[in-house]
Amino acid sequence: MKTMFLTTTRTQALTRGFLIDLWNSHMSVSCFHVGLSWVPILLAMTLSSTLFISYILAIYKGSVEPDFPMISATGAVPPESCIFSQGLNMSAFLSLLCCYIWYGIASQQTKYMGTKQPRCLLKWCRIAGIIGSLGLSIVGNFQQKSVEVVHVIGAVMAFIGSIAYILITTHLCRRYLGYHSYYWAPRLCIGIGCILSGISFVGCKMALHLKNPDRPSRSLARILPSDPVYAESVCSSSSEWILGFLIIIFFLTLAPEFRRYALQLPELVGSSVVKQEET
Repeated sequence: MKTMFLTTTRTQALTRGFLIDLWNSHMSVSCFHVGLSWVPILLAMTLSSTLFISYILAIYKGSVEPDFPMISATGAVPPESCIFSQGLNMSAFLSLLCCYIWYGIASQQTKYMGTKQPRCLLKWCRIAGIIGSLGLSIVGNFQQKSVEVVHVIGAVMAFIGSIAYILITTHLCRRYLGYHSYYWAPRLCIGIGCILSGISFVGCKMALHLKNPDRPSRSLARILPSDPVYAESVCSSSSEWILGFLIIIFFLTLAPEFRRYALQLPELVGSSVVKQEET
């Protein structure tokens, strides 16, 4: 029994030493590897909390009416505009990072297809992601009350770029990546919902301005139930909120997919120019 105990102890010690060496060698090679499922989760948390905090502050200060104001109206004046701008800038960076990661995943999974690799779709997917992220940053930095034209351009870029990115990504998952339906079917439903919400938003917005063309858009943040364009205003703003949160939910669907991958930070090396000067 004593010999068996010593043998078992020695075996455990050797195994523990081997695992420690293996851990150290692994850390020396991939200590900068991190799981990536947190990126879309952090994006969803950042963007949703930004919208909610700006909305609550705007209602508390009386800047907007509580009945579904436009998203831009909740971040039009300080201090909510500061939170709105900072949150959207962070969300734009995280969404761009999500697009970069997914592009790398899709490129890696289709690189063995040769001439059948959907390079054109991958390119347009990347472009749509960049446009959506850039538009989100523009919306945050150029508030509606300050530079309305640039703000509207940024909103169009954000929504159209995001919808195009959702649809292209869903098509790539279904047609080329061979994902199961429980991956691409929810994204397809989200994409259809985004299209319907976008159509509803544009239609209600056009009806609002046709019904009251002389009213500036800046004054639409404080529409009362007695206002003749109240129904159109609530319809357009609620469609915008639904569209925004559908986009957030889409990025959340990337979390299970990103969980299987890791990102290694680039390694710093000496410049060849410095080496030539030293020699």
